[in-house]
Amino acid sequence: MLRDGEYQLRLGFAGEKLSEPVTLVWHSQTPLVTAEISKPAGASTVTISARVASKIPVDHAIFVELLLDLSRTPAGILLPASRAAADSAGFAIFNFRMVVPELPKILPGEIGFAQPFFGLAVIDPAGNRYEQEESYAWFIASGQKRLSSKPAGPGKMRTERKSSRLVLSPATAANQAVQAEPAELQLKATRVAEGTHQLEWGQAPAAAGQALSLVWRDDQPIAICFNHHYLDEEAPPNQTCTYRLELLTRSGRVHRSNIVRLELATKRAEAAHEAQPLFAQAFGPEVAAASTAANSLRDQTAIAAVVFKHKPAIQDCYLRELRRNFSLKGKVVVRFIVTPQGNVANAEIVSSTLNNESVEDCMLDRIKRWNDFGPGLPKEKEAAYKQTYLFGY
Repeated sequence: MLRDGEYQLRLGFAGEKLSEPVTLVWHSQTPLVTAEISKPAGASTVTISARVASKIPVDHAIFVELLLDLSRTPAGILLPASRAAADSAGFAIFNFRMVVPELPKILPGEIGFAQPFFGLAVIDPAGNRYEQEESYAWFIASGQKRLSSKPAGPGKMRTERKSSRLVLSPATAANQAVQAEPAELQLKATRVAEGTHQLEWGQAPAAAGQALSLVWRDDQPIAICFNHHYLDEEAPPNQTCTYRLELLTRSGRVHRSNIVRLELATKRAEAAHEAQPLFAQAFGPEVAAASTAANSLRDQTAIAAVVFKHKPAIQDCYLRELRRNFSLKGKVVVRFIVTPQGNVANAEIVSSTLNNESVEDCMLDRIKRWNDFGPGLPKEKEAAYKQTYLFGY
């Protein structure tokens, strides 16, 4: 009986020269595959996570294929899973994660709503497939749903309809290939906050019937997009990032983008590069009126420190709407009153070029909750301050 592992075989008939060695990979145990599809209530982004445990040789790889049905034309993307570690039982652990923002909408009753829309397959080194397919209705349902891929033949998405498949090489080789080819897509990347990067790209040449785009960060695939932008909210902080893009049309043609490198803010300054737009830039605070300025005994530096501490909460107000409107930008001036006890008594919008009530209402709601300015001096009275925020500049 063969033990699990890799073997070299030479074939031939008696009295004849043997063939060149043929590699045989033997597995007595099928991979253990678990996958989870997560979609928060009210959100338009779906996150696909998979974990594979397999007793394959250390130098072999596990691949994950995602199938997404686009107007009755399934598109398949074959990607390598990342080897994480080995457990005490001798299983190699592989992890896979992909974000799918802003899915195309299929309404109940329309063709395709209850039919296979999403498929996930795990392919081991021997070529065996372990897969499962689910409907669009199942895929977009809120909450966390679990898949348990099992040995299976080709599903309906690969047999009943013609499939265009984008097969990608391992990350390093793919990156070298991209660098050697002229860019067909212009990709633009902007650092809007620490750990949050905004990506935009245009149409590919003759891209009628466009299907989807695959976003790469640092030679790792991170997102599948159906539009021309992506907000990467999981970029490594304090680290240089490299992005590129591959777009698959329904005809099966692949268009590739230029490679964009986002340097650290300090490196950009040292190189005298133009500063990237900030997510939300705060100026001030300044005392709003002379009458209140005379009554304020608070240290302006201390006021500014509290405002800066709450900056992430203000950024979050903008980020929520930026997912819906990728061109959203503007300046908002807010006036707020600090009581002697250190609370915000009131807040209002003085002026705004953002013209987005959702962001502005969210900002005011959060500012009114600030209660950490600390008690003032005995003669301290209410004081009004103005704060300016820039979004997307």
